[in-house]
Amino acid sequence: QNALPQSYLSSCGIDRALVHEELEMNYNYAKIDSYSRHSDTLLAFFEKEGLENQAVLFTCTHPGGEPTILLDPNLLSDDSTKSVPSVSFSNDGTKLAYAVADGGSDWRTLYVRDVASAMDEKDEIRWCKFTSMEWSSDDQGFYY
Repeated sequence: QNALPQSYLSSCGIDRALVHEELEMNYNYAKIDSYSRHSDTLLAFFEKEGLENQAVLFTCTHPGGEPTILLDPNLLSDDSTKSVPSVSFSNDGTKLAYAVADGGSDWRTLYVRDVASAMDEKDEIRWCKFTSMEWSSDDQGFYY
């Protein structure tokens, strides 16, 4: 599948290094999502700096407030192939349920993180596929 496009591109006389440099220059800028409110004092947003592989989840208390890293998917693996395709904050904003996908797989492992300490609880739910998470009204657990 790769032989035909490679032979065509080779015959065009295009400098691949120059194309790569141009594409990198065009994609090397900060990408910031809008805030989402999860409690009276918790706002969250994703930010991806330049050429980072995965967006980092930040929290703050108010728009323009000092951001704190809650979850950095780039640190979940040495090669940044683990991603966080879905997150769900508890209703009171004290817990975060999040899913981790490894290498683009459809299979997910679910974790719960304490928002104040940014530390994961010991439990994990493995082998989830095509799932989302929603917290119960009393925040004692979540459905997936």
